Amino acid sequence: MNGASPAGLLCGLLCGRRTKWVVLLVWLGVVVVAASLAGRLESVQQDDIAGYLPAGADSAQAVRRILGMQGENLSPATIVYERPGGLGEADDAEIARDVKALAGVPGVVAEMPTPTGGRTFGRAEFDRELAPYRDARGRLPAQLRMVEQKFRTPRLTRTIKLIATQRSGDGEAVQVVVIVRDQGGRETAEIVDRIRRVVDEGRPAGLAAHITGMVGFQADALAVFSTVDSDLLLAAMGVAVVVLLITYRSAVLWLFPLGTVLVGLAVAMGVNYLLAAAGAITVSSVAVSLLMVLVIGAGTDYALLVIARYREELRRHADRHEAMAVALRRAGPAVVASAATVVAALRIPVVGQLNTPRVIGRAGWWEEGLWRGVARGGRR
Repeated sequence: MNGASPAGLLCGLLCGRRTKWVVLLVWLGVVVVAASLAGRLESVQQDDIAGYLPAGADSAQAVRRILGMQGENLSPATIVYERPGGLGEADDAEIARDVKALAGVPGVVAEMPTPTGGRTFGRAEFDRELAPYRDARGRLPAQLRMVEQKFRTPRLTRTIKLIATQRSGDGEAVQVVVIVRDQGGRETAEIVDRIRRVVDEGRPAGLAAHITGMVGFQADALAVFSTVDSDLLLAAMGVAVVVLLITYRSAVLWLFPLGTVLVGLAVAMGVNYLLAAAGAITVSSVAVSLLMVLVIGAGTDYALLVIARYREELRRHADRHEAMAVALRRAGPAVVASAATVVAALRIPVVGQLNTPRVIGRAGWWEEGLWRGVARGGRR
C-alpha cells in the first residue's frame, strides 16, 4: 500500500481529498508570480555580438572597448523613390517635401554643426586609452604608433547637410540618404517607422518608395523576428494538441496535460528572467525559442506518461484519489529517469564557451528540475 513507504505517504498526501486543494492553490500562486516574470524575459535578452561570445574572448573585449570609445552611433537609412517611365513634377515636389519633413523627425540627424557634432577625443583622453599598451619606457607597438601619429581631432569650419539626394541616370528613381541615431533594437525601429510615415503620407499614386540601408534592414529584421517566439510557441502547442487529441480522443482531457505544460513553461521562463536580471546568465532570443520547444516537448511526454498510468489505476481502484497516488508513485521513477537523461545531455553545452548553448543548458536544467520535483514522490 502507499502508506508502507515515505514515497507512498507523500503521494497520498499530494493526492488527498483535502490536500489536493492546497496543492492546487500553491501552484496557482506559483503561476501568478511566474507568469508576471515570464512576460519580462524579452526585456533582458541580449542579441549583440558581445552577448553571444564569452567575456574573455578578444573580439568581445574589442567590441566593448569600441563601444566605450565611440560617441553616438550614426547609421544611414536609404529611401528609394521609383516610378517606371520616369518621375514627374508632382513626384519631385513630393520628394522635396519629404526631405524637408525628414529633417524634423526625432532621431534623424539632418546636419552636423561646427565644430563636429559627433563626439571626438582630446589628446588626454586618447592617451588614457593607449596607456595600457605602452611598455616600461612608454613606447607603443608599431601599429599603435602609426595610429598615434595619424590622430587628429577634426574641426569643421561650416555646417554640413547630411540628408543627400541622388537621381538615377534614367530619371526613374531618386535615392535619399538620411542619417539616424542608431541606438539598436526597438529604438532604431521606431525612428524608421517615423521615417516611413513621412514617406507614405501624401505620396502620389504610382510612386513607389522603399526604405533600406543598415537601419532599414534592422527594422525589417526586428519586425520579422518579433513574431518568431509566438509563432514557434503556437506551432509547438499545435503539435502537442494534435498528439493529445489523437491519444485521448476527448474534447476536454487534452486540456489538463497542456495546462500543466504551460505552467512548466511559465516557471522556466520566470526563473530564467530572474537569473538574467541578476546577471547570472546571458539570455538570447535563440535560447528562449529553444526553451519553449524543450518545455512543451518534454512536458507533454511526462504528462502523457503520468495520465496513462492514472487511467490504468482507475481500473484497479474505485477511489480516484488512491488511483492518482498509486499512479504518481509508480510513474515517478520513469519521469525522474527521463528527466535525468535530459539534464545529463544539457550539461554538455554548459561546458562550452559560447553563451547561447550554455544558457540553453541552464534553462533546460530548470525545466527538467521542475518535472523531477513533481515526480519526486514516486522514488522508491
